[in-house]
Amino acid sequence: MFKTLDQLIDKLLPLYNTINESWGKMDSFNSINLKKKSIADIQKEQKIWNSILQYRKFMAAHQLDVLQEISSLQSDVSRISVRIKQLNSIEYKIYRYNVGELRGKVPINKCLNDLFGMRIIMDDSFTHDDLKEHIEESYPDMKLTDASKKEYVASHLYIKPSNQLFPWELQIWKKEDERNNLESHKLYKQDYTSWENEYKDI
Repeated sequence: MFKTLDQLIDKLLPLYNTINESWGKMDSFNSINLKKKSIADIQKEQKIWNSILQYRKFMAAHQLDVLQEISSLQSDVSRISVRIKQLNSIEYKIYRYNVGELRGKVPINKCLNDLFGMRIIMDDSFTHDDLKEHIEESYPDMKLTDASKKEYVASHLYIKPSNQLFPWELQIWKKEDERNNLESHKLYKQDYTSWENEYKDI
């Protein structure tokens, strides 16, 4: 059932290492422990915000490389796509964590775990528990979360071998959930676009 997913993961793991090795050699790279530093620290330390912006720019330059590497798998599933997180979405996410009950005391790599993301939409029908059992058996070092909320039904898998590097997120959808998930994303986008307009007005 998860053969194509395994092929995708097996391509992404070495690709993550290769691309992020290049990132670590960049002049703009700052060695920051993204697990020890919190969202609240972003406002205090300019180098953290700069690192977020520079990594986003860096991955935009490598987005096509990733897509080309995984394009051979697209015939086996409904769709595989990649994306860079929009700047206003990043700002909104940081804002929500700062005003939440933890007041920004959340590790950066837990909040900003999707600066670079991918999505695979699979034709097979399965449950999150089915997927969790498979990932734990085949990729025990990887983190899988049940990201389902309201109309959105998905599992998110994270490539995060180091606390000094930003994670990559792989959203795993079933074809049967695609329409509702896309509608859910539209609603979320409306939320952060509305917030951005209000913030600019203030």
